[in-house]
Amino acid sequence: MDRFAIYFFLAVPLYFGLLHLAILPILQKLSLRIQGTKFTYRLQLGVPSETPEPYQKYDIFWSFGANALALLLSFTPLGIIEELGYGIQWFGL
Repeated sequence: MDRFAIYFFLAVPLYFGLLHLAILPILQKLSLRIQGTKFTYRLQLGVPSETPEPYQKYDIFWSFGANALALLLSFTPLGIIEELGYGIQWFGL
């Protein structure tokens, strides 16, 4: 198995773990402070929302931000490991 596959199998669980265990709860608390209600996590515009009517249009922005932050935080450490040359030492490939 090459390093790309190893990084991929490390990054995908890290992405979902960060997204659902850390980022979404933090952003929902931030949403509660900013707009007075928590946002509904969704990535499609046609999916029903549990957010009150004037704030439903912002759900897609909150959800996109959560995904972008999760991607950045899950793949950046692996890129740093690769750029510093530790990938060869740690994974031996």
